[in-house]
Amino acid sequence: MLISVWLLIFFIGLSSIFVNNQMLFSRRFYILTLVLIIFVGFRDGSFLPDYSNYLDLFKSYSESRFSILHFSFNDGLIEPSFQLICFIAYKISDSSIFLFLIYAALSIIIKFKAINELSSLLLYSIFIYLCNFFILHDLIQIRAGVAAGFALLSIKSAFDKDLKAFLIYYILAIFFHQTAIIVGLLFFLDGNKFNKKVWVFIIPLVYLIHFMGFAFSNLIAKIPVDYVQLKYSQYEVLRENSYVFETNIFNTIQLIRILVCYLLIYYYDRIIQYNKYFNILLKSFIVGISSFVLFANYHVYAYRISELFLYSEIILIPLFVKVYPKSIVFRIIPILIGLAFAYINLIYLHLIQKI
Repeated sequence: MLISVWLLIFFIGLSSIFVNNQMLFSRRFYILTLVLIIFVGFRDGSFLPDYSNYLDLFKSYSESRFSILHFSFNDGLIEPSFQLICFIAYKISDSSIFLFLIYAALSIIIKFKAINELSSLLLYSIFIYLCNFFILHDLIQIRAGVAAGFALLSIKSAFDKDLKAFLIYYILAIFFHQTAIIVGLLFFLDGNKFNKKVWVFIIPLVYLIHFMGFAFSNLIAKIPVDYVQLKYSQYEVLRENSYVFETNIFNTIQLIRILVCYLLIYYYDRIIQYNKYFNILLKSFIVGISSFVLFANYHVYAYRISELFLYSEIILIPLFVKVYPKSIVFRIIPILIGLAFAYINLIYLHLIQKI
């Protein structure tokens, strides 16, 4: 199955380099969307993490439990969106295929809609998405994947300061994964200006805060949400029994992102004219990198929270081609970054041997 993903990544990567007018690709946008939905919905997930857990959860919501009265965040195990989708899927068929098809359709359509709104480099953006988030969020962490899609989709309304639209996307993101409550921060980022003298020091500052021993993850225990409290207490038990790995705040992908961030800042004046959302996307990217460090002693939330903001890299990394539009080197840079992400993620998820 993963061979198909690699072939698709390879094809889109080559197309990105040699197709000059990428907006023409929008005509084939819908075909690729449909192909990915079918691929994800009908996948063999037996070798993927979390797949068996979702099957068990689907079975646990037996027909007798499917009632609108049971849809509640107080379930303590899963968001009401999952319960609702289970209800719909079970009414169609008692097979879990429709559960994964519905999630695939929601996640991929939402992300492609956001990419279409925010990027003029469609092929490059889809390439980065496939390399870094597709396997993790559309094949494994499907609830977080939909939430992240709504977070990315909310950036335009956050830039426009359209509170009504932003709240709709924000609430939907939380409906699919409660860690998305942090996404509200996006609305308060100013998309019209970028103070280099301030933002250039944010990442070094959060590393300094980390080494001083201050842990933002302790604030999670103060959030008055049953689901969050339950997850926090479960994680504390695991950590006390040494079942939790320490977060490596200097992992390879984190270091690549920091390098990408400072290169984007260095070439700020060349890039800003090509994407009006560049300021808010870059700020979101910095927040994502920083939150990974700030929540480092709580492994799960370090990744989940940071990823909600790091989706901005799908739009940002392709913008390197605009630094020197005629340079083949800068056209290849996003491809190399994407391939590095894909390879590292496959190793991290122990999937490299499955190809």
